Amino acid sequence: SECINALIHDSNAKIMKFLLKYTSTPMDDQELYKLICEQHKKLQQQLHQILSSSSSSTQQQPTSFGAL
Repeated sequence: SECINALIHDSNAKIMKFLLKYTSTPMDDQELYKLICEQHKKLQQQLHQILSSSSSSTQQQPTSFGAL
């Protein structure tokens, strides 16, 4: 809960920083897509780690994530 809220806040800040940096950088769509995929994968892994540690403490089934 607090940890998840902190992750959401941190993720939003990273997304804004990413968008500000790369909207002013000339690059083609393929390069931009690759960068977005890399960032998405990093954020997804962080979320998975938090949810896995949360679910193991409550003995729930682990959650699997698909591509967005």
